[in-house]
Amino acid sequence: MNVGRSGLGRAVVVGVVLLGIGSGCEVEDEPMQEPLVLEPQAPDEVVAGKAEVEVLDGVAVASPPPGHGVAIEVIYDDGQMELITVTTDDEGRVAQHDADPRWGLVAPPPAQAVCPDKCMDDRMSLTGWHWNGPIRWYYRDAGRPAALDMAATIEALVDGAAGSPSARDACFLPDQVGALQGYMGQTNVAPNIGIFGDSILCGFDDSTNVVGWADLPNNVLGVTCTWFANGGVATGTDMLYDDAFAWFTSARVPAGCVDQYSLRGVATHEFGHAFGLGHSPGNSCNLTMYPSTGPCNQGMRMFGWGDVLGLQAIY
Repeated sequence: MNVGRSGLGRAVVVGVVLLGIGSGCEVEDEPMQEPLVLEPQAPDEVVAGKAEVEVLDGVAVASPPPGHGVAIEVIYDDGQMELITVTTDDEGRVAQHDADPRWGLVAPPPAQAVCPDKCMDDRMSLTGWHWNGPIRWYYRDAGRPAALDMAATIEALVDGAAGSPSARDACFLPDQVGALQGYMGQTNVAPNIGIFGDSILCGFDDSTNVVGWADLPNNVLGVTCTWFANGGVATGTDMLYDDAFAWFTSARVPAGCVDQYSLRGVATHEFGHAFGLGHSPGNSCNLTMYPSTGPCNQGMRMFGWGDVLGLQAIY
């Protein structure tokens, strides 16, 4: 069984949206428009008394304790991404929120030219959480693909984690982001993301932020779980990447690349979520937080204007 997108009539995406690197872009003195911040949606579903909530076919989260929430992002093998949040209020009522109602679009734009330059696109969305201190995280090496060198893998993940605090971008924007992160070394503690055959489960926050590898269901490239208090303070984040896919760790796309994914680029996007960035809306497909990627693509590693505006709004 494949892990699937549930109940919204989502078709298979034809083609891949490639994210442009867009180096050396100039930013105009005046913004094109006011930054778009998506308002929180009303719950799509309210459930009670369940130990687990299935948010997508084969994807579930442990019901958060009262006053807390958890978000799960699933990256599929067609490059598409979906972010779902589940919260429990102080009375114990559990609500599910689909962060990406625009899935009805399904197909990517017909040509890259319809997507604004990343240095001219000021759109963003926020998840509603932030960190009061640094994200201190660990790496678990078990399951690392044999083709990847351990030191190069750690360097790539550190690069991805550092993108948000440094506001690393292609537009020469000033670093006015106060977010912090710190790599704390290796651990034997596994990310608290359970894999049970063809099913995925975000567990409870165990106070240890871990990035690692696993044999994920066969149409999933990666999973990120982030836990937070309903007041908006993030408390933990874990990530798993699929060890069966081909990855590259360099800062440039390797010569002759075929069906390899950028660990630096995907990690930059996933840590962006951990820091509180949502998916960029509309046709903003050159921004790092756009919910689509493809093989042999390094564009996600460099933020665009809207990505940085979102980080500045949070930190």
